[in-house]
Amino acid sequence: MQAGNRSRAQVGIDTQGSVAGRDDLNYRLVALGRKADQQVDHVEDDRLLINPSLRWQINEDADLTVIALTQRDKSGSTLQFLPQETTIGLPESQRLPTDTFLGHPDFDKYDTETDSITLKYNQKINDTWKYSTNFRHLKGEGEYNSQYAISKQGIIDALVAQGQTNAFATALINAQFPGNNVPMLSEAIHRKLSSTVWDHQFTTNFTTGAAEHELILGVDLSRNKLEESRWNNQTELLTAIQTNDTATLATLQVDPFNPNPSLPSNVNLTKRPTNTLKQEGIYIQDSIRINQWDLNAGLRWTHYSSKFDNGTRTSDSKVSGRLGALYNFDNGVSPYVSVATAFEPTTGSDSNNNPFKAQENIQYEAGIKFQPDSSLSLHTAIYHTTEENRLERDPDNPLLGSRIQLEEVTIKGFEAELRKDWDRFSLLANYTHAKTEVTKDSTGKFLNNELAGRPKDMASVFGKYRINEALEVGLGSRYIGSSDNGLGTLRTPSVTLYDALASYDIADWQLSLNVRNLADKEFISSCSGDSACYYGERRTVLVNARYEF
Repeated sequence: MQAGNRSRAQVGIDTQGSVAGRDDLNYRLVALGRKADQQVDHVEDDRLLINPSLRWQINEDADLTVIALTQRDKSGSTLQFLPQETTIGLPESQRLPTDTFLGHPDFDKYDTETDSITLKYNQKINDTWKYSTNFRHLKGEGEYNSQYAISKQGIIDALVAQGQTNAFATALINAQFPGNNVPMLSEAIHRKLSSTVWDHQFTTNFTTGAAEHELILGVDLSRNKLEESRWNNQTELLTAIQTNDTATLATLQVDPFNPNPSLPSNVNLTKRPTNTLKQEGIYIQDSIRINQWDLNAGLRWTHYSSKFDNGTRTSDSKVSGRLGALYNFDNGVSPYVSVATAFEPTTGSDSNNNPFKAQENIQYEAGIKFQPDSSLSLHTAIYHTTEENRLERDPDNPLLGSRIQLEEVTIKGFEAELRKDWDRFSLLANYTHAKTEVTKDSTGKFLNNELAGRPKDMASVFGKYRINEALEVGLGSRYIGSSDNGLGTLRTPSVTLYDALASYDIADWQLSLNVRNLADKEFISSCSGDSACYYGERRTVLVNARYEF
């Protein structure tokens, strides 16, 4: 059971055992129900989940597991697209409250339904080979209705993109949206997803000289079908601005400090071309142990075809792979190096219904793992990643969630993690440094800039102390560094947050208290472009009670 602030109430169960006393047939049932509110007014965080599974030990060489999932989520616009001029552009004491909700409660929603069935079968063929297969079929549906503010600069950029001069657009918008008033956009999206994935693997263990091998040969198939319908009032808003239709404009703007939006009318969803993405893959992986060396090599061939029911088609094939080597010294030090490439087909299309290209990347990594015993571990790594065709918001359609693909992005970073256990005290510390840069961009809007909302530095430290066999307490801190808005024109400042926990065991009960953002710090987590900013999570208190039968 779980309770918390923002009217959070949750109950769950995880039970397992044999069916009718049979040793060869075992079940497990995970279920959860939750009613809760979010930090933002009028936004819920409700969930109903049922996840049963059944495992049949057919004989000593074969077993079959069947897993079902039904999940229903009811929520809304947890991220309010708050104008920069009413958040980061003002002193902290004058900013919009963190619970600000700008939409109409009868319109806003983000409701999803997910149902899936998974089959897992394992078969020992002989003393050398074994076979396994995993099959999953999933159906999902989501309805997303949202109203969000657009900064005046966002509208000005849209008009300039249509050929107006910046001076004319600025004067027009300031006159049509006086004072604190900002334009409001309404959008409705309905998506249906059908996904089938089937993977086959053959695994064998053998020895060649001093080398011990675990060889995996596999084939996988997948088919994803995405149906999407959309509606928005962007054309209505821009037409009202260009014709100076004051009556319509009055219904399409809001004062963020005193929001009273109009309920959208004439919501008429338009079906977009249905996208069917098929993928086939063949892969091989060999994990090799030679004395104190651990070597890993893998290759994968991927072919995909993306088809839209308007006749648009695209397909491609690619070979990707990885190589890695690690040496285990006797003192617990293990240096390693690796290189890996990836090829990931992407569903969807841009604002002109052009299908997205597959995303590709290559990563080089080197590091050191140190674990002299089970009470201490230290892991450090440096890496360099180059990504192609990364999805990013469309700068030529700044009012809605249209996306483009960036030709190239580089990410260079360093990571470190320390774990240490003493008799009663344990410590976990992490540090990450990541420098991101858009190195190729045909639009020119993001070139040489950092990725939006990606802090360059992040760090955390958390310590737990066991007072006695029943009682444990913990305290920690998180540092989130500053981040860029993606255009190089604005940085979100860094912030330091504190977390705490306490747990108490009594008989078969475990009671715990978890508090995130202990000091209830109000902060802006990120900003994107010249338009929107997003608040971070304020203090969250969760009380848990767990009973083990």
